[in-house]
Amino acid sequence: MKRKLIFIAFFTLCEVKKKRLHLCSEMVYNTDIMKYEVEDKLNDSREKKTLVSILIGFAIILVIAVTVAAKTGSKQTGTGTTAQAEVEVNKDTKNKSLAVVKKIDKEENQITIYDVDTKLEHILNYNGGTEVIDRYGKDIMMDEMQVGEMVLASYVESSSSLKKIIATTKAWESTKITKFSIDSQNNIITIANKSYKLDDKVFISSNGQPINLMDLNAKDQLTIKGIDKTVYSIIVTKGHGYIRLKNYDAFVGGNIEVGYDVLMPISKDMLVVAREGEYKVLLEKDGMQAIKHVNIIRDQETIIDMSDYKIEEKEKGKVTFKISPDGADLVIDGKEVDYSDPVELLYGEHTVEVTLTGYLPYSGKLTVSESKQSIKIKLEEDTQSDADATATPEASTSAENDSTNSSTSTNTSTTTDATATPTATATVSKTDYSHKITVTTPEGAEVYLNGTYKGVAPVSMVKEIGNHTVSLRKSGYTTKSYMVQVSDDNKDVSFTFPDLETSTN
Repeated sequence: MKRKLIFIAFFTLCEVKKKRLHLCSEMVYNTDIMKYEVEDKLNDSREKKTLVSILIGFAIILVIAVTVAAKTGSKQTGTGTTAQAEVEVNKDTKNKSLAVVKKIDKEENQITIYDVDTKLEHILNYNGGTEVIDRYGKDIMMDEMQVGEMVLASYVESSSSLKKIIATTKAWESTKITKFSIDSQNNIITIANKSYKLDDKVFISSNGQPINLMDLNAKDQLTIKGIDKTVYSIIVTKGHGYIRLKNYDAFVGGNIEVGYDVLMPISKDMLVVAREGEYKVLLEKDGMQAIKHVNIIRDQETIIDMSDYKIEEKEKGKVTFKISPDGADLVIDGKEVDYSDPVELLYGEHTVEVTLTGYLPYSGKLTVSESKQSIKIKLEEDTQSDADATATPEASTSAENDSTNSSTSTNTSTTTDATATPTATATVSKTDYSHKITVTTPEGAEVYLNGTYKGVAPVSMVKEIGNHTVSLRKSGYTTKSYMVQVSDDNKDVSFTFPDLETSTN
């Protein structure tokens, strides 16, 4: 019986040591139960009762000793194991690390950040206990955190465990930027006439995926984030797509407008770069107009077929000019023309100017209303330098028509409701005819400079100084555009672009 009692006391002591303070009350409770059981069995034995009392007293003393030890230990180490863990957290946690979110892996519950101070990249683990807070102090899910956001991150370095991440208000943010220019040689971006330095590892993203600086296009809409005069993050909020015209020969030489942002001449085999969104597209030439409505999708090509647009051919007449003396210059509607053969003009009114050194200039109106007309203009000599008299033309018709003037044509043209003036696609300050721009790769791709077809790579073209958009297209592949900068350095320039990706459409 003594052995049994000693074993019970020893077991109780071990349990006390293991569970410390939070088991003390339970130990006392168990001791009382043990007391009642022993007393019941040793009811008639005073000696055994005395032994039980000693054991109970011994157990109580142990409880008191353990309690004192626990309190003493808590003063030194906090609250035991929990305190030690907190010390480790405080030791290893790096608070308020200013960074850019580069990637969020929802399957692995990992986030990649770029520390703008140390220039280091960290992959951190997050879970349901990670605090995620937006710029307005609101708790959000990690799914709602945007790639490219600038944040303050707290994490445990030893375990790469993210504790808290806050979209910081320390960084400035500029949204809906459509007017910008990039000096890639000096790593500078200019926004609204203010220049900012691009961080050496500036993070640029589109649709949550990283892209290169060269992938940006003048038609993109951006959100830019930075601190002071340095940009650390560029997010493409609206990208660019492409317009390809089909069956539009009648408009070649005219102009195309896409919304209020694109205005460019229409050429054969052209490719138009435009910001994603819904737009009204206007094609215009010599009073002819065609309007289409399109939806531009990021990185995709939209075909506009003009075959359903029936163009009413305007009537034209051939006018024979007989001008004396020989050698005089003829200008019609502001353009100098060769009148050695009959000149084809649209029905209607035209301005006519004839000049020759030593003779008084002629200026007048000509109304074309017949298929064939003839007009004779004779200049008078300028006998007085200050004479203000003008020559009076002698007009005559061909043998088939003896009428000098005909009624004005009733041709009409449609008007548009545009209220803003579009800006040109690119600004070219100078053309260097002595040097060339060469696009070497990707081989076999169609090359467009500011929307104008230049040939199939490798291809060379006249060097135009300034910022340009180079577009690359190949059947079965995704069309790509790049912003390039051509310097006035009296040298040939060559561009090598990555291979195009196979189209998934």
